[in-house]
Amino acid sequence: MFDILVIKPIVVEAISEIITKSDLFSPLQNWAKKRDTLVKKLFSCAYCLSVWISFIVCLFFTEHRYPLILEIFIVHRLSNYWHHLYEFIFWKAFAIKDKYE
Repeated sequence: MFDILVIKPIVVEAISEIITKSDLFSPLQNWAKKRDTLVKKLFSCAYCLSVWISFIVCLFFTEHRYPLILEIFIVHRLSNYWHHLYEFIFWKAFAIKDKYE
């Protein structure tokens, strides 16, 4: 249960943020900007990408305790909550500004 509530959502949130905002993935982001609206949106929106990252993480790292689709949506939603908690703690509480705001 701990993996679904904590580990997987944090992994999904981290991967989504890295792909959409990191300089490491800027070639992929630039490539996506030149594509159609769906691809462009997918690689510029961490929320949108987190659905697909949740699918991959749950598909390959699951013990099949729950139906796969249920676990995907649970992990996706919790990853968004972890993201909001991160924003609150680091951006609001400590007044740290991120260059991606």
